Amino acid sequence: MASEVENHEARRIYTEGVGDFAEWLTTEDQDGITRLCTMLGALVLARATNGSPLSEEILTTARGIDAGRLISATLPGSPPRDMRCPAADAA
Repeated sequence: MASEVENHEARRIYTEGVGDFAEWLTTEDQDGITRLCTMLGALVLARATNGSPLSEEILTTARGIDAGRLISATLPGSPPRDMRCPAADAA
C-alpha cells in the first residue's frame, strides 16, 4: 500500500514536471506539447537508428526545425547550452 502511494506521488510530480516543461517550450508560434513531442520523437528515432544514414537525416532535420529550445543542446554534435527547466529548478 505504501508503494502505491509513493508511485502515485512520483507520477504526479513527473506529470507536473512534463507539463511545466511543455509550458516552458511554448512560443508565440507553437504549442509546447507539439515542440516537446517533436523533440523527443526525433531523439528516440535517431537513437533507434543509430549509426545509419537515416539516423543522421533525422538529426539533421531536427536541427533544422524549431522543435524546442533544448533540441540543439541534446542532439549529438551540438554545442552545449545552459537550458534549465522550471520543474528542475523547483525540485
